[in-house]
Amino acid sequence: MVARSRKSTWLGWLFGALLPGTITLGVIGCDSESRSSGQPAMTLGQLSDEDVPQAAAGSLTDDLVGKTLTVDGEIVQQCPSVGCWFRLKDGTGELFVDLNPAGLRLKDKRVGQQARVTGRLAKIGKQFRLEARFVEFEPKPTTSPPESQNARGGTP
Repeated sequence: MVARSRKSTWLGWLFGALLPGTITLGVIGCDSESRSSGQPAMTLGQLSDEDVPQAAAGSLTDDLVGKTLTVDGEIVQQCPSVGCWFRLKDGTGELFVDLNPAGLRLKDKRVGQQARVTGRLAKIGKQFRLEARFVEFEPKPTTSPPESQNARGGTP
């Protein structure tokens, strides 16, 4: 029987224990809102297969509390410290969206961006809030000068 050296035992442990963990982190990722391209992710959380009714922020009622809903709108304010909430505004009103229950975070500034949020409706006092489970962002529009203008702002 051949005795193993300390070096080969140490290398075996290193590759046996650390390498699978490193590969797992590389595949799963640890950042819920970034992609390898450096662009912000267009979704947060996981969307379930259930049919979810669409709702408007200004037409929420007490009988909807505890139900899963989807609301579309513009992000008008977001948590400045850790990105755990934002306010969503549609044509009917404004709604507080809580990302904390699902462990979601906004890592990029999203104010002014359109979003579709799916989550469970809750009510604290007289205020409704949506506990987000899934958020889908529309791409930010790119702004470029019209092609018909030259560098001085006039037409060619």
